[in-house]
Amino acid sequence: MPTINAGSSQTFTAGVRDQLFTLVVNGGALGTVTGAASASFGPGADRRAFGPFAVGQAITVTVQAGSVIVEYGDATPENDGSANSALNGPQVAAGAGGVAGAISGTPGSLVMLDGTERLTTAAYTWATLPAAADYIGNAFVSDVGARGSLWRSDGSAWGLVGGSCILAQSAVAATTLTGTTTETAAQNYTLPGNLMGLNGKLRIFTKWTLTNNANTKTLRFRFGGTGISGTALSDPQSTSQTSLHVTAEIENRNSLSSQIGGNGTVNLTGSTNAWRTATVNTATDQLLAITAQLGVGTDSVTLESYQIVLYRP
Repeated sequence: MPTINAGSSQTFTAGVRDQLFTLVVNGGALGTVTGAASASFGPGADRRAFGPFAVGQAITVTVQAGSVIVEYGDATPENDGSANSALNGPQVAAGAGGVAGAISGTPGSLVMLDGTERLTTAAYTWATLPAAADYIGNAFVSDVGARGSLWRSDGSAWGLVGGSCILAQSAVAATTLTGTTTETAAQNYTLPGNLMGLNGKLRIFTKWTLTNNANTKTLRFRFGGTGISGTALSDPQSTSQTSLHVTAEIENRNSLSSQIGGNGTVNLTGSTNAWRTATVNTATDQLLAITAQLGVGTDSVTLESYQIVLYRP
């Protein structure tokens, strides 16, 4: 953790878009920060956030007798984290009677003084999320998950905070399939490119209502392609059942283009069948299709509900 002592200065460069950094006083008193909004900035645990800054923006912090100067190097209004503030560089934290102690990066926050982490959670879409190598900290992704999702980068890879999120779900019954023996999609979901990562998993939970007789009804979970042309990574069959719960899984195998799925059983139970596999390139958007097919057209099958969960720790 870098420390700037009285009489010294240090320049930092914002490493990611909307970079923030924090100053904390180790001792003494620095009074208030000037600008549209002022706030106490004192010793010990008191701290002050500055930013956000554009990628590559140079920020120079100078500790002098009586003040700490934060120079942004441009005329763009910056937000120091407080309400209704619009600070332009340079800004001065004025001290009463001089600076008694040094300042350093905040050890207890998500942002370090050297710009390697963030103070607050920024909001992105999946398409605008920075590369993991360019970002350390948390980020909210607004278009992944039913209400968005929280992600974290350690500088090498992105993962979901908590390890999982619900991508899509509905308990409103789909249109009942009847009168045809053609395989028909009951629900489609487009998986954004790179969302699964190298070792991510999709788990799909479904509930069905079926005609209870000896005729075969086939339920498929297809991945990739268009419509019902994707690879069937799970394809259980049902006979003599009125209601049925089916769980399917699609997992990347340390590769964006290698998957393992189910084995043709209803809920991934033991079977003499081999595991279904695919070579779908998940670096690009891919279709997940939940389909049904009747053996006899006078029967019927209805997808009552579904939930698609992404696991990416």
